[in-house]
Amino acid sequence: MVTAGCSVHKPVPKGELGKTAALEAQAHPKELQGEWLTYKIKDSRVYVECMLNDFHFKTGPASVRDKQGYLAVYADGKKLRNEYTAAFIVRHLSKGNHRLTVEVISRHPEYKQISKTWDVFIR
Repeated sequence: MVTAGCSVHKPVPKGELGKTAALEAQAHPKELQGEWLTYKIKDSRVYVECMLNDFHFKTGPASVRDKQGYLAVYADGKKLRNEYTAAFIVRHLSKGNHRLTVEVISRHPEYKQISKTWDVFIR
């Protein structure tokens, strides 16, 4: 189960977010050259937060000019769901290693083909 979105503000899910993961953006917009995604693991949950400047979440269709869209969340290559908020929780991961991916889905050129993939270990 996943609860979720990205915005100008930095909402925090219930719980704390820890140190930022050192992940490089796969795209080159100025605001994405640094870290845009942070996460913290607690029990079988992964708390995820993304920070995309001037990006707004929207469930419906967007124009190419609008900096809006949503996130697609994957665990071990399987799509879990779409997220429409900056902070969300990936719940109920089994013990062991998992590979998580968050992909920005947007028609705006600055946000096309942007994703983060990282490995987590659940104890």
